[in-house]
Amino acid sequence: MTKSPDEPATAAPAGGRRHEELLSRFGARGIFAQDAVLALVVAALTFGMFVALANVAPTDPTIDLSGAEARAVTAVGVVQSLLLCLRRLRPVLCVAAVMACQTVMIALAPDISGNGIGPAVVIYTVGTIATLWLTIAVVAAAVLVQTAAAAAVSLGEDDMLTVVANHLSSNAVIFTAAAFIGVYAAARRRNRTLERERAAEAVRAQRERAEAAVVSERARIARELHDVAAHHLSGMVIQAAAVERLIGRDAEAAKSGAAWIRSQGKATLENLRQVVGLLRDRGGDGDGNAPIPGVSALPALVAEARQLGSEVDFECSGDPLRL
Repeated sequence: MTKSPDEPATAAPAGGRRHEELLSRFGARGIFAQDAVLALVVAALTFGMFVALANVAPTDPTIDLSGAEARAVTAVGVVQSLLLCLRRLRPVLCVAAVMACQTVMIALAPDISGNGIGPAVVIYTVGTIATLWLTIAVVAAAVLVQTAAAAAVSLGEDDMLTVVANHLSSNAVIFTAAAFIGVYAAARRRNRTLERERAAEAVRAQRERAEAAVVSERARIARELHDVAAHHLSGMVIQAAAVERLIGRDAEAAKSGAAWIRSQGKATLENLRQVVGLLRDRGGDGDGNAPIPGVSALPALVAEARQLGSEVDFECSGDPLRL
């Protein structure tokens, strides 16, 4: 969403203005400092432009400009350029002050239909921070004000229509071009900002999917380890308790129970190695271990439970399927 010119720009769009990054490296940090540098550059260019005009005026019969008028126009043009230090900090005030200076320049030299650099820069700035319709309104108002000033200064003269037409055409072309460039630059910056936001959102979404996959994988590993080892370990705990009671009472039964615990421990280790091997080798190029036991191993599990003395009922209907 674009900002109103009544609101000062607080920050430049990221990645949109390389010259501002360059100015920051040289110590011109902040909007006012960077616009002050721009104002000084424009003031120097304006001074050179009007000095050249003053030198050409005595030899050009179409320019009725005395030395005093040339110096006055040059001074007003320099002041106008220096006002650009407020172009983003106080846009409305800057537009009004720049156009007021332009009106004074027209009053001093109505035969000069051209503008200084300042009006074009400030109209460009309005195009970068205002809505399209507001930019059009500012351009139209600036053209009308400058044309009205030229008409008022040349009122009653024979070449009034020519002066007014020259100011109208030159202002319309210059201000419209500056506004168009500003709107275009703002649109490009907004598009780049949207692209960066979309890229950042895609990265965040990818990171979230990766984190969710890690969590899901951890839960799956935990389930597989539990499914493989839980029934063996629970049986070993029960059998160990029975062996503890048999020690000193029935040595043969205790010895048999200890042997069963040892065999179950080996089976548990083997199954755990099998699970770890499957987790390490997803491409099927491992050591040839069989898949993790599934429903097909249920009869053996029931038999182990019965060996521990538990009453287990197992019913299976239909033809057996390989799962």
